Amino acid sequence: EAMRCAKKGDRRGEGVAYSELGVAYKDLGQFDRALKSHKKHLAIALELGDRYEEGAAVCNLGYVYVGLGQFEQALKCFEKQLAITLELGNRFVEGVAYCNLGTAYFSLGQLDQAVKYHKKHLAIALELGDSRGEGGAYGNLGTAYFRLGQLDQAVKYHKKDLAIAPELGDRRGEGIAYG
Repeated sequence: EAMRCAKKGDRRGEGVAYSELGVAYKDLGQFDRALKSHKKHLAIALELGDRYEEGAAVCNLGYVYVGLGQFEQALKCFEKQLAITLELGNRFVEGVAYCNLGTAYFSLGQLDQAVKYHKKHLAIALELGDSRGEGGAYGNLGTAYFRLGQLDQAVKYHKKDLAIAPELGDRRGEGIAYG
């Protein structure tokens, strides 16, 4: 797809194709190839001055760095994603960026920071009526509070997650919440 777009001169389409290729490589566990594809997407976004695609590219790079266990690098990507998202004013993607930051901080063992960002994600999900985001935020908060040893808080948030998962038909999420 990327080559077809390049031949037609569609640089944005080429960038998006590299993004999709990178996601597929990440899902296959081919992280080096995923990094190369997302870096090509980022380069094209920068060339075009397309801030939305730049944000998507740095977000996807962050996901690859998480997969590689390079959490500091992922954190930098997610911070950049948040800055771009705040500039563009997309509340939904802002919530995703806060979730990503919370996950990165959790992985680094900085649990108070993780809670802070997951609460920001939750607030946006509630504001937007995003049940899936709300359930995810509850689950992430429950897990962070569990790791902090605040078991009453952990149970409270996991119960909220458990109440939402069946409404969404999310059997996997339901199983995780029970766990």
